[in-house]
Amino acid sequence: MLKIQNKKLDGIVCLDDKSDLTKASFIASNIFGNRIKIEKFAERSINLNKELINLFLLITVKGGEINLEGKEEFLPLFLTTASFAVAKTNFVGVDLTAKNTLDTIRVLKELGVLIEIKEDKIEVDGRGLVRGKEIDATNLENSLVFALIIAGTVSFGEISLINLKENEELKEFIKVFESLGGVVVF
Repeated sequence: MLKIQNKKLDGIVCLDDKSDLTKASFIASNIFGNRIKIEKFAERSINLNKELINLFLLITVKGGEINLEGKEEFLPLFLTTASFAVAKTNFVGVDLTAKNTLDTIRVLKELGVLIEIKEDKIEVDGRGLVRGKEIDATNLENSLVFALIIAGTVSFGEISLINLKENEELKEFIKVFESLGGVVVF
């Protein structure tokens, strides 16, 4: 079991050699109210980072319709970010039958997020009411696990992940998370 305590992240981190998913997770964490300064992005990822930052800001400030075609890897982060927004956000350009999409929607519903599939889109009614809860992480993709860990820093109650299978990317993610003051208990 992995418990994520409600403690905001704060600090400076270099993510130059980390995966795009790890970078996106920590970019999103600032939207959730954490205070992270990210240094030294690789030249190849600067445009992706700018695009992600713009999408995260658009979701939190304005909501509306967001096309995620080609960005499915980041879907759990975008949906989780939308759950903390003050407006409704509709996501299109997403495979609504993909396992990661369905897992993300199911888990966010378990945490109290108002989220539904409507016609050809996913609608998230953001209110920032992500509750703590024990979540069965059996076969969840890293993108969802990372989103849950980041959300756990500001959720109402502790998020716990049971049956979590560790892998190298998760270990590296947790190492960065803890270096920024994040608290996880195994």
